[in-house]
Amino acid sequence: MIASEGAISAYLIAKVGAADYGALQFAAIADKFIGVSTEIDTASGEHNMDVVHEGVADIKLGGTVLHGDFLTTDANGQGVTVAPTASVNK
Repeated sequence: MIASEGAISAYLIAKVGAADYGALQFAAIADKFIGVSTEIDTASGEHNMDVVHEGVADIKLGGTVLHGDFLTTDANGQGVTVAPTASVNK
């Protein structure tokens, strides 16, 4: 069972929370994500939050993404195309 530690909107990337089995909406590129939230918006403290951990998931996009692009996330938890820079791995 995953509990939200803050409001998490639908179809966004969720990150590991501070508590065991906790999750938050992704907020910084350095965060470690655990999956994608489902179609249900979740308020802070709600339990039984649904997160897709593997397979295919719908996700809100934060820019133009083309078929075959690798994704990462922006500071809002939306999917964006990976744009590696010199000597930086993503």
